[in-house]
Amino acid sequence: MPRPRKDGVNLNLKIDKQIYDDLNDFSTDSGQTKTFIVEKALKEYMTKYERMKDMLKDDND
Repeated sequence: MPRPRKDGVNLNLKIDKQIYDDLNDFSTDSGQTKTFIVEKALKEYMTKYERMKDMLKDDND
């Protein structure tokens, strides 16, 4: 049974070839899709950004 379709959008971008090669190797080694890896990395990056923004805001109050 196939997995259900997710509510998503396509994202087209150009990245450095070495980063893509590393992503492709990581995807193969880990058995995770490139989409999953990139989504997880972006979520983590944005969460850290928000935390840092909140910390700087608290320091200025």
